[in-house]
Amino acid sequence: MRAFSLYQPEGYRTIYSQPDYDDNHISPMYAGYSELSTNVGLGHEIRLRGVSLRLLEQAEVVAVNDNNRKLFNLSRLSDGSVIAPNRDLYRKPLPDFMRTGGQALEPAAIGEVRRTDVLLLGLDALPLPDGAIATLQRSCPAGKGALLSFAELLRNAAKEYLDIEQSEPDVGLQPTRTGATVSARVFLADALDNGAGYAVELGAATTFDKLLNSIRDTTGQRLRDEPHRVACTSSCPGCLRNYENRFSHWALDWRLGLDVVDLALGRPLDPANWADRTAALMQSFSDGYGQHIRVEQAVVNGLPALIAPEGPGAAIVIGHPLWRHEDAHWNPEVRRATTELHGRGLAHVTVSDTYVLDRTPIKLFNALIGQ
Repeated sequence: MRAFSLYQPEGYRTIYSQPDYDDNHISPMYAGYSELSTNVGLGHEIRLRGVSLRLLEQAEVVAVNDNNRKLFNLSRLSDGSVIAPNRDLYRKPLPDFMRTGGQALEPAAIGEVRRTDVLLLGLDALPLPDGAIATLQRSCPAGKGALLSFAELLRNAAKEYLDIEQSEPDVGLQPTRTGATVSARVFLADALDNGAGYAVELGAATTFDKLLNSIRDTTGQRLRDEPHRVACTSSCPGCLRNYENRFSHWALDWRLGLDVVDLALGRPLDPANWADRTAALMQSFSDGYGQHIRVEQAVVNGLPALIAPEGPGAAIVIGHPLWRHEDAHWNPEVRRATTELHGRGLAHVTVSDTYVLDRTPIKLFNALIGQ
């Protein structure tokens, strides 16, 4: 982890020039990501099946702009103002006053710190190893996307329940560790300073339980039915995407979000929810890579698998996206499938999932050819 300073600007200055207005070069700007400050007490916990609910009154929510992790090179001028002379921030050469003079400061981020009410959700008693969804890429590539998708489903449900605008509740993740599993809590905060009462309302156990069941039964049914299920392979403006989460569109997947809802309600993961998507992706994989390597599709111990029988032989078990990849955390279905494939004389057997098959199929191809 890397520590850095963050400053909240009191105002902004100009560059003392009058260029003609030209909207041909305007590009979307990234205002920063929201983080829940670690300087908060966790408060009183309410347990609801697989989730813990904590209401944090007047907690610090920090919007961070770290210049895409490069930070800003800051310099204080003689008039007391502070500038960021990073050359990649400007399309034209820097004005003279930005290139000369000034007292160099330590690189830092800029942002906004506001105090508001926060509903903090700990997904730490789920029917998974260590009770949590792993967010490390090597453990569960779909983990972070699943939690972000769950957060957006909650925001949509809160919007409907409270009859408010999409931007009024803010959602985000707070990294945490459950046992040996690196995971994250989900937080839902009031966008207004000092809070608007939304987090307090949604934090009631009966209300939150009603929201989860509404997402599962009403929203889930709509998303799984045609035409949405056929037209939307991951996320779209009709389910999860909106302007507020535009920088997370790459991670959102309505199937993952609904899976987390099931886990929060104490239900086990159901691979059948991914069956049609997995079958379509396996066929696309065979069609696309079949000219380079012979690939067979099979069902082993009830789980789909890709097999390259030639040479020493290799196989990949395609599991649920929220099943762990490390062999220490394989569930009995995966372990029996890998044992059966080894029993067929295949030298290399690995475990992956539908999410990886969809987003990065080259990883599966490399595993089948032994790279």
